[in-house]
Amino acid sequence: MIVHDEVIRQFIEDKAINESVYADYPAAPQTTKADPKRKDIVMELHSRILPVLKENRFYNHTLCRELEKSYDEILNRMHVHLMVNAPSGFDIYHTVSDFQDHIFIDLIQIADHTPIVTEMTYILMHHISRLCMRSCIKKRGLPVPESYLDHLDREAFIEGFSLLTAWNEDIQTYPFHKPSYDSRKEHAFGYLSVFIQEEDPLRQKDILNYLKQASFWDACTAIGGMFYLFDIYREEGIQRLISIYEKGYKGFITSIFSS
Repeated sequence: MIVHDEVIRQFIEDKAINESVYADYPAAPQTTKADPKRKDIVMELHSRILPVLKENRFYNHTLCRELEKSYDEILNRMHVHLMVNAPSGFDIYHTVSDFQDHIFIDLIQIADHTPIVTEMTYILMHHISRLCMRSCIKKRGLPVPESYLDHLDREAFIEGFSLLTAWNEDIQTYPFHKPSYDSRKEHAFGYLSVFIQEEDPLRQKDILNYLKQASFWDACTAIGGMFYLFDIYREEGIQRLISIYEKGYKGFITSIFSS
């Protein structure tokens, strides 16, 4: 990845932050004044995430490379901007400008999520890993959705794979096969089964809008897609997962209920 951390270095060294570094990125979030009292945690998070960004060592990096052969090539062209002065709500912000991916990350806002440094690091790793895989999938030239079911399939495919590879460090340690996740699976698959049967155009539009703003566990396309793909990986192995990935999103949700 191409890492831009000059703002972090200026902040740590008590220098005036040169906000003109964002001038070339019209989609960058507007800046605010950074809290100088947060220097220690910014230094800690910066030291933890910088080597990962430079070496593309995100969650499930081996699995990601097997799924997407252009994984490293795509990530090597991505820009990551480490900040301390983004407005509230812009802890991690992704945009595409001139066909290039830009991820803006405010380390102070990441630290605001929890007092535990390991949890801050997980938040960073999870979200960056998910954004990277999502970007890789979208660059595969997926066909434009032509129907309501296409939209559901595309969302479940992209977010299912993105979430699967970003849930934690190693897919082999995921706990999704345990009974404690049964209710989560039933909830996601239950809603998916109802949604794919909807034929009313207005209700279909409402469902697609709902999924754009649903809470994490209520986003049944992403959660259902992830659980389904994990079951495939656990029962049939990596080659079957690669086959699904290469096939694309068409008929993805239907395959959940026919498997």
